[in-house]
Amino acid sequence: MKTRNKKLDYLKDKVFDLLNDADEIGIRDIETNDKKGIFTVLLQDGNIFEVECRKVEDYGRNYG
Repeated sequence: MKTRNKKLDYLKDKVFDLLNDADEIGIRDIETNDKKGIFTVLLQDGNIFEVECRKVEDYGRNYG
């Protein structure tokens, strides 16, 4: 496994932990698609959000 994949996996684990521990947001469920790096977050009020974790190449050229 490449180093960057380990870093991405670590980040995804931490993001999941943060979402899972965020009781004040009112999360009903978190569905994960590990291959795509996407968390689908279902809230108790019926809203649904996706959180994507991916490595961005050439960040300085595209942002800022």
